[in-house]
Amino acid sequence: MNLKRSNRAPVVMPSELINISHPFYDSPTVHIEMIDDKVRTLAFKQALKRAIKPGDVVFDLGTGTGILAMFAAKLGAEVYAIDSAGGIFEAAKVNISRNKLNDKIKLITYTGDKISLPKKADVVVSECLGHFGFDEGMIKAVTDSKYLLKNSGVFIPGKVRLCVAAVSVPEMYDAYIDTWKKLRYGLDFSHMRSKAVERIYIATFSPSDLVSYPTKIIDFTMGNDSADLLKGGATITIKKAGKIHGLVGWFESELVSGLMLSTSPLSAPTHWEQCFLPLIKPLAAKAGDKLSIGLSIKSYKHSEKVKFKWIVQRSNYKSETETTI
Repeated sequence: MNLKRSNRAPVVMPSELINISHPFYDSPTVHIEMIDDKVRTLAFKQALKRAIKPGDVVFDLGTGTGILAMFAAKLGAEVYAIDSAGGIFEAAKVNISRNKLNDKIKLITYTGDKISLPKKADVVVSECLGHFGFDEGMIKAVTDSKYLLKNSGVFIPGKVRLCVAAVSVPEMYDAYIDTWKKLRYGLDFSHMRSKAVERIYIATFSPSDLVSYPTKIIDFTMGNDSADLLKGGATITIKKAGKIHGLVGWFESELVSGLMLSTSPLSAPTHWEQCFLPLIKPLAAKAGDKLSIGLSIKSYKHSEKVKFKWIVQRSNYKSETETTI
């Protein structure tokens, strides 16, 4: 649900973090948004260039339009590109053919069973990153594919880090959360406010929205760490007085050693934007105050669903929220 939004709330329709199904990815609109995100696409292209030697075997998990597979093939790799059957998978066949790369790329239909390849891969690549890193459930699938990789092989992305900061966004909080306090047609819908708090929203934040210093909360290494349950905690320091309405969350990914891709509000904008994790009630804070932050992410073995839980607290305040997408 990647709707175009203005840089600041209020917005006409906020976009929520949602569970992504394959029909969603059959939309050409979704793919053009990703392909035309030059920060994203050129970072992955550069990572492949750094990682691949001519003759390497590359496994592209979730190939989509085939763009990463074609980048790899043009670098001299033998490529196995895998995705679920559907309209975009059929389109990828045509894309690969029109770019005269049929002899270098073998397309494989994913059926849900354990993948079997004739060779081990030197590189496993996947654009598996959701708006908040883990929300699409793809990272678990990629890290669990370690059995396809040579001992000397590498994952792209190699590492994923989640970061947060406290934000003061009164217009956004009113548009997403407190809007439910208003009577509509003489009817009371205020119970919906508690449901609205239990969501994560996709939005664009400016540096001036941040009222705390950013902090890392979860570090993940592909192929080494389990994505089944991730937990992190941190203490954040308020840098300017204001009313805190929630956390802004983003990811930083080291695609290969020394090559970073960031969706921070302090970095160049991307199609991922950032994520808003609202507090149950806004919290007044002054410069120098410290808040304890907790975040957990649970993935499920036989489901694409992902559960997020975030906690913000200090001595006289606690906001604890969870949502499953």
